[in-house]
Amino acid sequence: MRKNKKMMALLLSTALLVSGIGAGIDSGKTQAASKVKTQTQIFKAASEGAIESETSTPPAITDETTAPEETAPVQPEETNPGDVEESQTPTPSAIVSESPRPTLTPVPTVTPSAISTNPAVSGTAVYAVGDVFDKGNYTYKVVTAASGSAAGTVKITKLVSAATKKTSLTVQDSIDKDGQSFVVEGIAQNAFKSSTVLKKVTIGKNVTYIGVRAFQGIKTLQTVVMGKKVKIIKERAFAGCSGLRTITLPSAVQTIGVKSFYNCKKLKAVYIESKKITT
Repeated sequence: MRKNKKMMALLLSTALLVSGIGAGIDSGKTQAASKVKTQTQIFKAASEGAIESETSTPPAITDETTAPEETAPVQPEETNPGDVEESQTPTPSAIVSESPRPTLTPVPTVTPSAISTNPAVSGTAVYAVGDVFDKGNYTYKVVTAASGSAAGTVKITKLVSAATKKTSLTVQDSIDKDGQSFVVEGIAQNAFKSSTVLKKVTIGKNVTYIGVRAFQGIKTLQTVVMGKKVKIIKERAFAGCSGLRTITLPSAVQTIGVKSFYNCKKLKAVYIESKKITT
């Protein structure tokens, strides 16, 4: 019996010892785990604090009800139309009615082909070589064009309709046409043949030649006053002028064409002042 009690006491001591050791172990584990947990929390807190200090991230809004409210726009104060003074800015409709926008008209481009050479268009024509126009009793053809202050030259090509009924005609020294000046330098072929009643013709001082048949067949022609610069009287220039009685050839004459005075039945005297005649 005593032996059993000792055995029971020994077993009980052993159990207590084992239980104490287990409890110590569990307590150590608990303390270690608590220490690790504490260190982890400290490290995490330190890390979060460092990140927050570096990035300065604003706190997130976790509750929609705490979000900042939008500021309502300030409504302008209503103004009574009767209080607006007349000096204030008018409405767009008033601007349009008082100051209408002017209508812009495109400016046409003038090309060389658009420049008129029509003699009927006064002040706009530019006459080139070969152009024809009427002036006074005659139709002229441009021989050389006018350039700046320098006059051009023209020749008479025919009589205008009204001139064919005149008994006396004068060939001018020079003419002006649409602001351009021209020297009358010649009488072209057949120029006066259409005349039916011409009795006297006076030839200007700048005429240098009288063309082929220029006065041929004018039976009424009696007097010819020759210009001082006439050099050439071409073939049959006065042929058939049966009423012509006398004529004086100036000192500039160099050529008298074949039959220039052919069949001038009443011609009684030809006065030759020139010493330069070669033909």
